[in-house]
Amino acid sequence: MISISENQDLSQVDAEIKSATVNYALYDGFFGNSPVSPSLRSSTAQLLEALLTK
Repeated sequence: MISISENQDLSQVDAEIKSATVNYALYDGFFGNSPVSPSLRSSTAQLLEALLTK
């Protein structure tokens, strides 16, 4: 499930995508082998690494 919030506040979700097929397509489009934005993929990986190594 993907939750969407206008101001990044997880307690105030504006929309949700529950379809596994749509979630996979979005994931693959942004983080797969040929992402639509390589810089987004890279910066997200760096952010996750920083959050997980705290």
